[in-house]
Amino acid sequence: MKKAMFLAVAGAILMAGGAYAQQRLIADVPFGFTTGNHELAAGNYELKMGDPLPRAHLQLINSATHKAIFIRAASPEYTYGEARPRLVFRCVDGRCALAQVWSASETGYRFALPKAREGANVRMATVYLHRATNAD
Repeated sequence: MKKAMFLAVAGAILMAGGAYAQQRLIADVPFGFTTGNHELAAGNYELKMGDPLPRAHLQLINSATHKAIFIRAASPEYTYGEARPRLVFRCVDGRCALAQVWSASETGYRFALPKAREGANVRMATVYLHRATNAD
């Protein structure tokens, strides 16, 4: 009985993750930013999320250049607040870095950020993702 319940739950998680992964999510990022050792220009980006367990493999694809990068996030975090998919950036003295990615299922991923010097002008910026249409 326990094995059957485990298999049912595991199957539901895999199907939900697969359905979400098939969705194309687009963000219009109005500023250049970094993630890991990648520098990315302002523009439209498609986000593809892989299996969330135990670490997420995320792919960002520039819609204009079709250049793709893969980034690996830490273990997922969960929230019971805003359920809109979004990218969160930390900007230090005008240079922004990808800090978090949140899915519509309230699963979020954090990324390592460069240290900010003391007295730096630090702000957070949020860019919401939307489902891609045929025009995207």
